[in-house]
Amino acid sequence: MAWQLGSSPTTYGLPSYSNEMSKWDLQPGDILNSSEHVVLFADWRDKSAGTFNYYQESSRRKPTNYNTDGDLNAGSLSSHPMSSYSALRYKKIADSAGPSRAGVYRPGESVFYVSGADGGLAGYSGFGVAGDLPLTGDWNGDGKDTFGVYRPSDQTFYATNDNSSVSMLSTFGNPGDVPLAGDWNGDGTDTIGVYRPSDQTFYLTDDNRNVAYTLTMGVEGDTPMTGDWNGDGKDTIGVYRSSDQTFYLSDSSTGANVDH
Repeated sequence: MAWQLGSSPTTYGLPSYSNEMSKWDLQPGDILNSSEHVVLFADWRDKSAGTFNYYQESSRRKPTNYNTDGDLNAGSLSSHPMSSYSALRYKKIADSAGPSRAGVYRPGESVFYVSGADGGLAGYSGFGVAGDLPLTGDWNGDGKDTFGVYRPSDQTFYATNDNSSVSMLSTFGNPGDVPLAGDWNGDGTDTIGVYRPSDQTFYLTDDNRNVAYTLTMGVEGDTPMTGDWNGDGKDTIGVYRSSDQTFYLSDSSTGANVDH
């Protein structure tokens, strides 16, 4: 619930949604996880001593040696059983809400340009060839978006994790399809998809190869888009209809009902 996963993974499944880190870097909203139990970190009591507050689900089966203090539980990194727990942070947590940055892709050069917080040029990188269409996404689940391109001539996606070398190559879709990228299953990693204007159908994949979701939405002439419209950690589909300047957005990955 705190991470808005839209599912209920067990303690064995939580690591796939998160990155392990040092226990001394814990911040509110992070978790301490073991094979038997998980707790939600609230704040430090005395960081130098390794003591902290946390929330946990009430259960008669919870491990022993848990001390309670009012509404919060008190724990220590050096005491059993916390000493054996792993510190994990949800992949989609942003450390800070800093200034937004922008980027452009110059097709004549096949170069991405990215701005800094001050609006000036922060960096650039050549990727792809003339005629490619630009994409961005978090292809490896590290919490950072990097570049990608779609080559209409052979319906091939190329993605990079370092904004330089190709880390993912996949041929997907038909001639005339519109390329898309998003986190369709909420696992913190973006994967590819296409929209087929001829039948107004989205074809989305969780593994960059096989169709996991087939959704028909909109009418001829609509512009496809994807985004996390309800904040549940999953990207879903939408279309923009220029004839009436209206966005039609769906929160579902199993149907194309209009929710917004």
